[in-house]
Amino acid sequence: MEGENGDSKQSQDDDTSLAGLVVNSKEYQAVAMTVFIRNIRRHNWRAVKELIDAADRNPENPPRFIALALPFACIEAAPSVVIDDLIYLHPDSPSTPDNHGIYPLHLICRRGASLKAVQYVYEGYPDAIEKQDDFCKSTPLHAAIKQDASIDVVKFLLSKFKDGALKEDKTHWNTPLHAAISERASLLIMTLLAETVPEACVSRNADGKTPLHLAVEEKDPHEVVDLLLKIEPGAANIKDQYKRTPLQLAFDLKQSPYVLTKLSQAADMLSGENGKNGCIIS
Repeated sequence: MEGENGDSKQSQDDDTSLAGLVVNSKEYQAVAMTVFIRNIRRHNWRAVKELIDAADRNPENPPRFIALALPFACIEAAPSVVIDDLIYLHPDSPSTPDNHGIYPLHLICRRGASLKAVQYVYEGYPDAIEKQDDFCKSTPLHAAIKQDASIDVVKFLLSKFKDGALKEDKTHWNTPLHAAISERASLLIMTLLAETVPEACVSRNADGKTPLHLAVEEKDPHEVVDLLLKIEPGAANIKDQYKRTPLQLAFDLKQSPYVLTKLSQAADMLSGENGKNGCIIS
């Protein structure tokens, strides 16, 4: 197990001193990037910190690898001190996407990084929180949920961009709540999303499915169905593109009697409130 400061075993080719080469010399630049990225990928954070500290002695002209290092550090969920140092030495790095339009904030949200590390990357370029990358077509909030990020990270992202809970990806038109259910995120995260923006409970994706439709498709969805019906009972009467309400879908999938009863009760309640035909949204 590696600690926050990095205690993984260091192999002989993890050369943190770079054989005494002068920082920014041609010889140094030729090998520094390879050594640096190798240590990042091995989670040898102590060696990474030594290389950063060496670069920090010349902050006006940091080595070229510093400008390219943040995405690699985010992918490997580097400790917050490493993230902070890299941004300090190259402040533009959080605002620089890769060839797929993926920003460092997307990357670090995918990797279960600490809240502090996510905050540093966000503060380096707040606009990234609203960006949809060109590869997965999703926001940093989608990315965090798909990787079962901590509840603190999800709370932070929502606090900075509440409307992100309604932002649909451009592939399946899933909101973060759709993603949370499909990816079987924790009930805490589903509850946070649903309670923060209740409208997300009735949002429909490319198949016309609400989060409640997706919940019905899962095994043993009792708690999720209870949650969604409690927050937005109207979801029980919304039809997908195949003209199925969640109750009809549940019958087709032979869901448990508990789920069928809860959906039936919700539909009956809505029917009583809105007249004989109910309020069916198709």
